[in-house]
Amino acid sequence: MEADYSTDWLDVDGNWALSPQGETLWDDETIRWRPDLPEEILDDITRIDWLKRAHDSPQGEWTVFATGEADSPTIGHLGSGYWDVTYRVFYGIMSYFQGVTKDKYVTWIASVTWAPGYDGQVLYHTDEDYSGPRVFPEYNSPTPTDTELEKYNKVKVTVHLTEPVPPNYEAYVEAKVFDPDHAHKATEHGDDLDPNDPQLFEDPTLTRPNDNRHSSGTDTGNGTFGFGTRVGASLEMPSLIFFPDDVQKTQLMTIDDAQPGNNFKVVAVASRHAMANVKFAEDGVTFKRKWEGNPNVPVPGKYVSEMLTVWRTLWIESDSWKAADPMVDGPFEPQAMAFDDFNPGDIPDAPLDLLYPAYYSANIVVKNVGPSGFSVGRIRSKTAGQRRASRCGISNCISRFWDLKNLGV
Repeated sequence: MEADYSTDWLDVDGNWALSPQGETLWDDETIRWRPDLPEEILDDITRIDWLKRAHDSPQGEWTVFATGEADSPTIGHLGSGYWDVTYRVFYGIMSYFQGVTKDKYVTWIASVTWAPGYDGQVLYHTDEDYSGPRVFPEYNSPTPTDTELEKYNKVKVTVHLTEPVPPNYEAYVEAKVFDPDHAHKATEHGDDLDPNDPQLFEDPTLTRPNDNRHSSGTDTGNGTFGFGTRVGASLEMPSLIFFPDDVQKTQLMTIDDAQPGNNFKVVAVASRHAMANVKFAEDGVTFKRKWEGNPNVPVPGKYVSEMLTVWRTLWIESDSWKAADPMVDGPFEPQAMAFDDFNPGDIPDAPLDLLYPAYYSANIVVKNVGPSGFSVGRIRSKTAGQRRASRCGISNCISRFWDLKNLGV
């Protein structure tokens, strides 16, 4: 004879819920198996073995993954894969029968990863002070390419499953961007503090999430100026559907606030586990969730991406006054009629050595393009009294390209 069976999963509230045939099971769930047995043998049951074999190996051997003592539900862990599942009931002295065989698909989230949003974008992993890649959501020159115009502030995020989805199944996943506390180097206020933290000066021991600055520098409505109450980035597809043969899904994340030091993590969970149950842990960097009735269970690390940190480039166009020609630009002292007008000689470009470490600690990389840079050329003046500084200054803070003109006079 063949008898049916049912499958339940322990939901996030700690209650058993029916998982219908054809529904994806998740490897971190507690699953129980309920046999539907004929009443005439219930009193004689001595053991129930739950068996599995790879669905793609119909001639393969069955292996036991759980054993029950009687006809009560049995908790058993299948493991990630696409399986055939049945059970074998032992009753009386030598009798047994096998239940119906059903296919079961079990998977879980293998990883959440970052990738460049377009060809030519680079995510850097070279700084030991940060736990993940750095991204520069900006133009690479004052005349960006069409691709940069469209995708300068976009990166790819991919959710990977452990097993490809088999025929007749679908897997549902939710993804969300979070703003973790900034994993910055030590500051003058203490070790491992976030310089973007609005509470830094009130209590320098605090670390807390949701501290991204707004590019606009406007009042956020929470009594702080320039500190974020929003994440500053968004996903194009917060809800993902994995169809047959899918094993990963890639989407674009748009960085809306390209302030240096803003940072992001993406968390992915099975839809039936509910993203609303995911919260920051006390450190403001890792996560916890409501799980099987427990409100504070750590979210597995593989469900969480690395921390992506925004960096910016400050391009310095350096130049300086060239020495004047006494025969053309004079007279200069000690020439007659100079009137105390001195030739200062060839003034060197201003040294930038002090800028590099100072800006680097603020997540800004300084690059010197020199006098042949974007707009400033070599300059010569007649007299010191006639010198005028070149146009200089960083574009406003939401600019997609930061350019400073530095002139030595």
